[in-house]
Amino acid sequence: MVKATALLLALSALLPSGRAGEWAVCVRDEAALLTAPSRAAILQEFQKLMAGERAKLIFGACPERPLRIDLSISAAAPEHLPGVLGRARRGRDGIEPRLEVFYYPLIRYLGDPNSFTAIGRALARVAAHEAGHFLAQQGHHCSHGLLRHGYSAYELSAPDSHPFRNTGRCRPAGSEAAEDGLRADASKLFEQPRDSHGPDSDSSGPPIR
Repeated sequence: MVKATALLLALSALLPSGRAGEWAVCVRDEAALLTAPSRAAILQEFQKLMAGERAKLIFGACPERPLRIDLSISAAAPEHLPGVLGRARRGRDGIEPRLEVFYYPLIRYLGDPNSFTAIGRALARVAAHEAGHFLAQQGHHCSHGLLRHGYSAYELSAPDSHPFRNTGRCRPAGSEAAEDGLRADASKLFEQPRDSHGPDSDSSGPPIR
């Protein structure tokens, strides 16, 4: 994640490179892990969290166009990113439109829930967190809202999405960068790894990169 001191968490006001229009968030379910109920929950929750941010989640055939974000849902995180739930990659010119969410690390963090709807909500919240880093081109985490550095397993899967809503200015929290990834650890904290959103010691849960 990029270290920064004071940035507005205003995803709807600014888009990367000043481009206007709707972003297509193209989902690739690489290991065919998602059930129909999970997909429905992901679509509903993602659109709720990203309302007004000009980003639309798309499964299946996705248009080739400039305003495109690629979101991969993979079975596991890379070996060098243990405990990571998701990450946004950073390139030379900023955070890139290439996002990843890691299915089984998230399932383990949630405690192996028996609800596909709850799993879908959690996947959508991790994905929206990573999309938020890209759309705002903001690498650091905030003390509250969508880019908070840590959430409990309950917050990730519960019906109430209020903890993920952005309100007011972003108060930077922690020093991890977005590309370090959003992590989960044994103590169920959101962490930040070195190439996504990684581990923190905050008791509110593992950080999402």
